[in-house]
Amino acid sequence: MNELFRKLQDGDLLGLLMYGEARGEGLLGQVAVGCVVRNRVRKSGKPYSDVILQPYQFSCFNTNDPNRSILEKIAQAIVDGKDPQETSGIFQQCRWLAYGVINKSILDVTFGATHYFANTINKPSWANNMIETIRIGGHIFLKEKV
Repeated sequence: MNELFRKLQDGDLLGLLMYGEARGEGLLGQVAVGCVVRNRVRKSGKPYSDVILQPYQFSCFNTNDPNRSILEKIAQAIVDGKDPQETSGIFQQCRWLAYGVINKSILDVTFGATHYFANTINKPSWANNMIETIRIGGHIFLKEKV
């Protein structure tokens, strides 16, 4: 089903990710998630779609995540040229912010973070060799130690 997501423009795909990962956050939290992706794109030199759809990097795209089916419906609506009605408010906000993140009219609010996790879970093992850059809403943002 990643083929469906790969049909989207970068801003639509990043907007989907921001919606799937941070729709319960405020504007700053949504922007922060988008900035993490932009920081990974910048660091890796890979396209947005490769960074976003890399397996097990963003849980909302995992096949066993309940958000996945919601994102597939929205993506299909976009591909079909329809307005994803049921989520138009928050999703449209995330999509609008995503385009601002991509075109760099929105500055990095994470201080270079390339990873994040929810503050409701124990610190993941992958985060042990990273430094915290900021906490925004329900997420803790981190970057690699230099």
